[in-house]
Amino acid sequence: MDGRLRNDVPLSQYTTLGVGGAATRYWEVADGHCLAEIVRRTRGDGSPVKCIGRGSNVLVHDRGVRGLLVRMADRFEAISVVPPYLIAQAGAALPSLLRYCCEHGLLDLSCCAGIPGSCGGAVCGNAGQGGRSIADKIAWVELLAPETGAFHRRPAGEMGFQHRRSILQQDGLLVTRVAFHLERGDGKLWAKKAAQSLARREGTQPRGARSAGSFFRNPPGEAAGALIDRAGLKGARVGDAMVSPVHANFLVNRGRGRSDDFFELIRLVRRGVFENVGIWLELEVQLLGFTEDEVAELSSETR
Repeated sequence: MDGRLRNDVPLSQYTTLGVGGAATRYWEVADGHCLAEIVRRTRGDGSPVKCIGRGSNVLVHDRGVRGLLVRMADRFEAISVVPPYLIAQAGAALPSLLRYCCEHGLLDLSCCAGIPGSCGGAVCGNAGQGGRSIADKIAWVELLAPETGAFHRRPAGEMGFQHRRSILQQDGLLVTRVAFHLERGDGKLWAKKAAQSLARREGTQPRGARSAGSFFRNPPGEAAGALIDRAGLKGARVGDAMVSPVHANFLVNRGRGRSDDFFELIRLVRRGVFENVGIWLELEVQLLGFTEDEVAELSSETR
């Protein structure tokens, strides 16, 4: 089987936020078949299997992740053209996929400009900006069921895509490949659109600070960052975890931030926004290594 099992691997080195303890068992995979074999082997002993891509949009607890943590990145990033589709493996980096599409005039993915994550993670959270999202471009998604090790292919219409949401956030299925509709056209124009979008993002989002991206989902008709700013929480800090003074929906690591710092800062932000405007913000980041009670506390509307 492809890959190599490693023990007690610190996850802070694999997350854009730079926070997180060790995975008791860690494996990097190169394709969906390798992932399926790992799932089948671990299913018998009851060990939980968790997956990450390129480590953005995730907060890992300092006590680490028990069981097996599978990383679908660097070696899991093949891109191919099989008309009428462009097919990308789950670990393909969005910036690389966007650049490939522009260079070959295959697909306008400018809605993903500046988003640092993997293709699989982008599908899970329906990434995008400016009223557009990656779901608009998807034909089908290949999924792996951890319980059985079986593959399923679902058309985009059955993925439950909404603003920064999909069925993947509830049902535990793992993305292995994504097929996009080819739309051959002017790659230079798409690259220009992407550059303009990237310039706007760089002017309004923190640079040079470790971040997981947007921490909270935008409530209907509102912007989470604006609500946090309105509550007077820009620059709020717990230890080395801070609400960015540049964009309030970004919580940044000022150096040695710990998961407990971010946990308390999330509670502070949610409570502050609720007291100011009566809205409980929902987390957009994925929590790994947190207990069910801790996850419930950060999603409750009574805390």
